[in-house]
Amino acid sequence: MTATSRRRASQQLAAWDDRVLSWSEQVEASEPFARARDTIFELADPRPTDRCVDLGAGAGLITLPLAQAAASALAVDVAPMMLATLARRAREERLDNLDTRVCDMARLSLEPASVDLIVSNYALHSLPHRGKQQLLERAHSWLRPGAASSLPT
Repeated sequence: MTATSRRRASQQLAAWDDRVLSWSEQVEASEPFARARDTIFELADPRPTDRCVDLGAGAGLITLPLAQAAASALAVDVAPMMLATLARRAREERLDNLDTRVCDMARLSLEPASVDLIVSNYALHSLPHRGKQQLLERAHSWLRPGAASSLPT
């Protein structure tokens, strides 16, 4: 990663950390995002036994409903403040099956065939085209045989 790329990534991270309250309280609460959440959740169709991963989870728009419906949910995001907000919300909802991981989704590594469901909303656009391809290839390897993904292919 070049110095310019590192600087840009640092600026983007700071911007997301600065937006956490407005994002979780205003944007996620908006009707368009509520419809997106409901549509993604319906398409994902999590089962009570599923181990789920949400890439670019933010403050938990998709992760919280997944954790309510599935055996476990892992929220991955680069913004520590977003995940701190999500963790607080999970505690308030008494969800003990939700974990967070501060990580660039482009660098995320999981065991092969270790999850049942992978979702992402409003996050993949932040990766360059080749980064999207590489992430999708790795993500599909994380899925158990017969598992689902709401990621584009």
